[in-house]
Amino acid sequence: MVFLYRINGGQVQSSFTRAQDAIYDPTFFALVEDPPAPDGTDLTPPKIYVVASNTMRNATDPEIANFATAQAADATTAQRTSAQNLFTDPVIGKALRGIAGEMVAVANTVRLDPNTTYGALDVNTIVNQILDAIAAGSYE
Repeated sequence: MVFLYRINGGQVQSSFTRAQDAIYDPTFFALVEDPPAPDGTDLTPPKIYVVASNTMRNATDPEIANFATAQAADATTAQRTSAQNLFTDPVIGKALRGIAGEMVAVANTVRLDPNTTYGALDVNTIVNQILDAIAAGSYE
């Protein structure tokens, strides 16, 4: 039997009869085949895979409590990677750099002149300023 476990924390997620049946992201998960399992291979209670000893065992209460933290950390990593991938798209990356550039320009204006007051801004004006800056090649 093949088990899928979370690399961050060792939580055993599921089992398969063949490794080919497992579809998973190797950034966050790994497979282990037929590990020694002194507590059995049923996934209830929750199991943990211990890489150092190549064993699968019942998880302790503190380990179970850590599963949610590990899942949240992996989710944050996945979201950060997705956001970084947006910058590799030529159009979206350019737009995001334009938005960031405009935000920096406004922040710098406020920093240099704290008495500056701004009139009401509307979305169309901001979008047009960003598009004009992108069209001018300001954020290449």
